[in-house]
Amino acid sequence: MGSRVVGTLVGGLMAETWTNPVEQAGWRLDRVVAGRETVGSRRRAREAVESGKVSLQGAVCTDLARVVPAGAALELSWNQPGTGRAQRAAVASVVEAGLGILYEDAWLIAVDKPPGLLTDAATQEQRRERDTVVHRLKKYLAPQGKRAFPAHRIDRDTSGAVLLAKDERTHAALRAQFHAHTPERVYLAILQGIPSTSTGTWSDWMAWDNALLIQRVASPGAPGSVLAEAHWSLRREIPGGMALVEVRLVSGRRNQIRLHAMLRGLPLVGERMYLPERFERRGPRMERHALHAWKLAFEHPARRERVALECAVPADLRRMIGPMGAPE
Repeated sequence: MGSRVVGTLVGGLMAETWTNPVEQAGWRLDRVVAGRETVGSRRRAREAVESGKVSLQGAVCTDLARVVPAGAALELSWNQPGTGRAQRAAVASVVEAGLGILYEDAWLIAVDKPPGLLTDAATQEQRRERDTVVHRLKKYLAPQGKRAFPAHRIDRDTSGAVLLAKDERTHAALRAQFHAHTPERVYLAILQGIPSTSTGTWSDWMAWDNALLIQRVASPGAPGSVLAEAHWSLRREIPGGMALVEVRLVSGRRNQIRLHAMLRGLPLVGERMYLPERFERRGPRMERHALHAWKLAFEHPARRERVALECAVPADLRRMIGPMGAPE
């Protein structure tokens, strides 16, 4: 099945658009572009991609190795002005910012957030700090005429997948999904202790304390209280009396997993805030708690397709748990 090619005038310049055929599904972007008659070589394809002349799914893409699925929309405009220098600078800025791009199109972007970085500023003190995922993406998105609007947040010291919209309409649609708890959110956590069973559900009433910025246990029906739930499963035991668990959120509250774990007497490795009284710490000393936003799946607001993402386990956790494979 051949690709559909359309030629249009953009600013007086011919732009070639097409959809990636089934037989090229999974090819690298530079290989797909090199196959066009107007390109003809990998060298010219690299020049086109690296200078910001190629758009994938409506967004400029300069990643030569980006995998292109069947049916993906592509556009090539050799003479499009202003894309080269600005886009190279934008890509350099996101690399310097330490953000890995997990997914991107014209409507949204998902990134791999390192530990120690806020998703967005929520308090006056945080706004003075300014260093957030949203702030670091500002320069990257500027050449696209876009901004970053977080669809959800993860804790400062939690690593992993964060989803952001590029416009307010997409943001509202994504926020509605997270409010309804329909996205699939899967975390990896390392506990100080080993659960007595291999699977279970954590269910606790919680309320956020705005004065102390901490999640507290609450009584059902108390002001601000919500029932927070998560399903968990043991993936493996770790020498030293620790355990790696996979946690699937049913609800999504700030610090939820950390409080769930503490209430079972199994706080996260590296935890400093949510600890039982007189708890004897186990595991290595860490600069942050051992929690990683591993998988994220949601419905694309524009395409009405399911998007499923997986975020590689960072080095500090890999050193404790080894390669991620099937549960042991």
